[in-house]
Amino acid sequence: MRFEEIKAKLALNEAEYSIRDISHEVWREYEHGGVVFRINCPIALIIRKGGTTHRVVDVANVSHCHPQPGNGCALRWFNGDQVNPVKF
Repeated sequence: MRFEEIKAKLALNEAEYSIRDISHEVWREYEHGGVVFRINCPIALIIRKGGTTHRVVDVANVSHCHPQPGNGCALRWFNGDQVNPVKF
């Protein structure tokens, strides 16, 4: 899955969300409560403007939800829907 495909499928309201291409990253890590979560082959970073979390969609179409740095824990899911990897 490529960034352009993910962006087109999500069709996010750009007034409410920002979506960024991070497909150049090999991996991305987050640390929550001393536990490191690694996302291999991240493709898109989705930020809700004014929100407290952000989402990363990886090459396998798995969504990862992470709080702003220093808050809470990580959440990951794969909804099995190749068309809509992140349903808001």
